[in-house]
Order: sequence, then structure tokens, then C-alpha cells
Amino acid sequence: MQTCVYMSNCRIQAAVGNAKKGSISVKRLYETLAPEGCIINGVITAEEELAAHLKEFWKENHLAVNNVCLVLHSSQFMSKTFQVPAMNVKKTLEYIPREFPGVSEAGGSVYGYYEIDTDKKKGMREVFATRMEREFLDSYTRLFASIGVKVTCVRAALGSVVSVLHRMAYFKDRTCILQIQDEDNLTSILMHQGKYCYSSMNRTFSEHGTPSYGVEVARNISGILQFASAQKLENAVTDVTWAGFSEGDIQVCSESLLQMDNTLRAGSFMDDSIIRSKEEDFGSYLFPICGLILLEDAGNLFIQYKKTSERSLKRKSLMKQLTPVILLLLVMLVITGFFGVHYWLTSRKLEEVRSYNESPEVLEQSARYDEVEAQMQWEQMQKAALMKAARNIESYPYFNSSITDVIESCTMGEVTFSIKSFDAQTGVISVDTAAPDVEIINQFIDRLEEKDIFERLDYTGYTWSDESGMWTINLVCYLSEMAGK
Repeated sequence: MQTCVYMSNCRIQAAVGNAKKGSISVKRLYETLAPEGCIINGVITAEEELAAHLKEFWKENHLAVNNVCLVLHSSQFMSKTFQVPAMNVKKTLEYIPREFPGVSEAGGSVYGYYEIDTDKKKGMREVFATRMEREFLDSYTRLFASIGVKVTCVRAALGSVVSVLHRMAYFKDRTCILQIQDEDNLTSILMHQGKYCYSSMNRTFSEHGTPSYGVEVARNISGILQFASAQKLENAVTDVTWAGFSEGDIQVCSESLLQMDNTLRAGSFMDDSIIRSKEEDFGSYLFPICGLILLEDAGNLFIQYKKTSERSLKRKSLMKQLTPVILLLLVMLVITGFFGVHYWLTSRKLEEVRSYNESPEVLEQSARYDEVEAQMQWEQMQKAALMKAARNIESYPYFNSSITDVIESCTMGEVTFSIKSFDAQTGVISVDTAAPDVEIINQFIDRLEEKDIFERLDYTGYTWSDESGMWTINLVCYLSEMAGK
């Protein structure tokens, strides 16, 4: 159950009920008259006296002390309708102050709005926006805190009524005037084709139920009709509906209206499509009842009030200053965490490797590997030594028949020779030669020197042999590396 309290002048009203599926179910209605002069036009002038009266009012009627909704009404509020681009609540609230030019923000302002209509094709919305002074709400916050009542919602009375009127079947497509009486305050709302168009709040000075009061109300209606005419509205006003008027007031107002314009239909406010109440005269409680309707947070001025409070602004400023530090700390924590995890994973892997390396099986395999590696190194050394020996052996010249064949070919059948010795280590052949003529031996030596199998030839002097009748000479032949291969 929701409790809504309406405050504007001495008459304070409370409505207890709930809203669901676009309707309002009213369970109980309460009313009290505050001491004279405690509250005037919504402005609290005697806070302590008013607090004592409200505390007693709460106690007598056993009203809820938590989640209370305040519905406030004052001519000091500024309200207007205009179109805004289809944006979210935050951006819309940031945009609304532009529509209130020339307003001093020295003391701070609180804004709220109700959505009236949406044009999806154009991406625009029509809203009913309200502006309140922060100091105005400060006084109500202190007042209810002093009596132990927790306020969680503050709504502009006019905005709440307008939001409900747009849901009522009676006002659909109708061009009419709704007047709500609250003691000497008269609130007039002009609806054009079922949509809010204009409103005014005036104070009446005539005594209720007198012809002069009827004339005063009729004059107010006349002023609204003149406004409608100046706006060149498509449809003319056809009906006037009164809420909160006594039977005597309705009678004198109807007579004055008939004299002014006999084409207008007039009657008491009646609606059972949205508001469901056992009270016959629920129109007198229209402001607190309309406060029960479910609306978006954009219409709750208390939320905007809390968000823009000095403490909230200081908190936001502090958060702006702390945000870079917090972000830096978060980055450092992430980096530290990354390296910490990396260190832990690396340590874990190293421990696994250490455990693996120190296992008996691995140690045995490692010893076997070292043994095999030593054996392989020894074999490699042996292989290298053998290969070196083979290269050395292969570098020595071979003494075979090919050598003697070459020597034989150089004799040309004129020189005889005999091989005396061969030194394999030095590749030296000792050859004795003989010929009848020294010149033949010289030619033989020249032909040998031309052969590739010899590096060089050394020889001693010639010797004459009487026995053979020939000249002899000993040749020392140095074979080349490729000789005999």
C-alpha cells in the first residue's frame, strides 16, 4: 500500500491505496486542517507548529512512516510542455533546464517530467516538465524527518493530475476545462483533444457558495477561453468539469457560466475507468489520489533532489578525483596479479621439472646417457684417428707396375734400367740406368722429368763401365702424391 500526502495550504489530505494495470485503487482518504498560517501556497512558514500537527495526524490515522509520497502544489513551481528528442531519462533531465531560460540557478533547482505523447516516426516526445527550488524541498525534507516519516517520492500535484487525465476515457479526444478547488486556490487545466494544453493557478477572494464566487470562477473560465481562442485551437471548448466543489459552489458557478456562455456543458468530476474508490466525493482528493499512479522515476523529484544534493555533488566530485587513482590501482593490481600468477605457474613448472629430473628412473637414464655419450665420444675419436691415418696413407704414392711402365716408356729401347730400392715413407725410388751414349741418358732423364708421377729427379755423375761398354748413372726419383693411383 502506498501513502500519498498532498500539501499546499492549510487543508492537508492523505490517500492510501495502490496502483496497478493503469488504474488506482483507493482504500482510505484522510483530511486535516493545519493551524492557520503554518503553510501558505506550499511555503512552510511555521515548521515546528506544522510538525506537531502532522505528528498527531499521523498518529490518529495510523499512517505509514516509510515510503511516503509527497504531492506538492504551489504557484512558485514552473511548469510547461514542450517536445524533446527521444532520449533516456538522464539525457532528458539534462536537456530540460534549457527550456526554462532566465531562471536563476543560484539556490539550485530540481527538475522532473511526465511523458504526454510520443511520435515514433519523428523520434520526438512531448513532456510536461516541472521546476522546483531546492530550498523549497529542503523545508519539507526537514519537516518530515523531524516527525520520523521517511519520504521517498515527491511529485508536482499538477503533473500527477495531468498524467492521470491522459489515461481517463472521459477526457479522450475531448476539448474541455477541468477546475480543481483547494480552499481558496483554483487550479484550471485546459485539455485539447484529450491532451494537456494549458494550466493556471489562481486565488479566489469571494465567499464560497455566493453568486460572487460563481462570477469569479466564470471569469477564470473566460480567461482560459480567450487563451484558447488566441492559440487558434482546432476544436472549441465544449465542457467544464469541477473537482472538489461543494454542491453550493457548483450551483452558483453553473448559473454564472450559463449567463456567460450557454453552449458550455458543466458538471462534477466523475470517473470510474481509472480511479476506483468507495468515497463518493473522491474528486475533492484528486491531488493525493493522482499521486498514487505508477510513473517513471523521471517524475519523482525526490530522486533528482537526492542526486543533486550537496553531499551527492561532493561525493561525485570526490569520485572524479579518486577515479584516476582507483583506475591506476586497479591496473597495478592487474599487473601484479598477472606477474604473481606467472611466477606461481613458472615455479610450479620448475618444481615439476626438478621432481622429474631427481626421480630414480631419470637419474638412471641420465647415467646411462652419460655412459653412452662417453662411449660415442671415444668411438668418434677412434674414427677420426682412423680417418686421419687413412688420409695419411692415401697421401703416400703407390709403387706398382704403372711406375715401371712409365720408366720403360721413357727408355725408347735405348736405355737399360734397374730399380734398386723404394722408400714408401719418402716415396723415393733409386734407379740405375745404362746407355752407350751419355746424350741418350740425358734425353731419357728429360723425358722422365716431363712425367707427372715425379716431383723431381736427382742423379750423380756418369760412370764408364769397361765390362758392359756403357755409361751408367744412378737416378733418385721422388714420386708425386698421385703416383701409382
